[in-house]
Amino acid sequence: MKRLFAFLFFLSSLILNSTPAQAAEFRTGFKENENVTVAASEKLSNLYAAGNLLTIDADIAKSLYLGGKTININGDVEDDLKAGGETILVKGNVGGSVHLGGGTVVIDSEIADDLFVGAGTLTISSAAKIGGGFYAGAGTVDLQAPVVGDAFIGGKKVIINSTITGDVKVEADELVLGDKAVLKGDLTYSSPREVEMADNATISGVVDYKKLDQERFGSQGKFENKEVASIFGAFAVGTWMMKLVGALVSSFTIFLLLIKLLKNSSKELSTNFWSNAVMGFTLMIMLPIASIILFFTIFGIWLSGLNLIVYGLLMMLAKATASIIFGLWLMKLFTKKNAELSWQPVLLGALVLSTISMIPVLGGLVCFVFLTASFGSYYQMLYKYLLKK
Repeated sequence: MKRLFAFLFFLSSLILNSTPAQAAEFRTGFKENENVTVAASEKLSNLYAAGNLLTIDADIAKSLYLGGKTININGDVEDDLKAGGETILVKGNVGGSVHLGGGTVVIDSEIADDLFVGAGTLTISSAAKIGGGFYAGAGTVDLQAPVVGDAFIGGKKVIINSTITGDVKVEADELVLGDKAVLKGDLTYSSPREVEMADNATISGVVDYKKLDQERFGSQGKFENKEVASIFGAFAVGTWMMKLVGALVSSFTIFLLLIKLLKNSSKELSTNFWSNAVMGFTLMIMLPIASIILFFTIFGIWLSGLNLIVYGLLMMLAKATASIIFGLWLMKLFTKKNAELSWQPVLLGALVLSTISMIPVLGGLVCFVFLTASFGSYYQMLYKYLLKK
């Protein structure tokens, strides 16, 4: 049986080594004021990067995932772009969809698919173009670029000064249509006052206006509708509590029952964190594919089932361990030395990671990185154990 397990992992590794999934690249700059720069000469497929200042000058052959304080994207992205930061500037064209969350977001490029943005201030220049739908929530939205699909916008002040082919739905304290505004579909909007239209602005479809009794946003773009705000707040707190309770239960269960295994995993990650993260990411994709391939071979059906069982067990362990590893990393970050495995990092990791997971884009990226690292460490440990036998 042990040899069969070893053979299964060996087969998965062969499939892994023959696929382009290995092209994923990780760049980090977690230290204070540490920056990450990707030169234009570099050839990258999938890129994951986090740091203080991120500058991406290279063209990315597939997708780009970023988290940092200031983000500059100058190269083109063939597939999707997801980024979260204080300031985000997008100059490179994107072949897929874009998801952004930040304080200030400026877009000066063509986007082939949908654009989703949550920001304090959002500016989309006339040099840009949105090939799909436009979905935005911000204190101020200044749209100067054409939109091929529908537009759904919420904000304190919304300025539209471009052509929108689809329907437009807006909820804002102030809606302004500039001289170059051409709305080819219907306009549905809610506001305390009627739309302010320039002389040359045109609306081809039906206009549906709902007057609001009061402004929804304050002077700083903060939501002022107490009823809606309380509902949103209760939902957010409830979601956070569910995440925290789940993380605490799973983490302390692993800590109490499998502490030796957990110590080995934390030791492996302390020396090879990013190699395990890359390994974990690729295995999450390739193990299910290996199972599908094995299923259609003459003698591979039972190996396919065995592969899926191993995959499921490793994934459950990784999910339960991710917050513990994060807690150990936090303690090392602040104490400048390796922390001992005890209840403190277990509690700290569950509390902080559950909170970070509520942050759009960036929170999911952080959780995913630690999940892949944990998954990769367990794979490495199991593989080494089976080879010794």
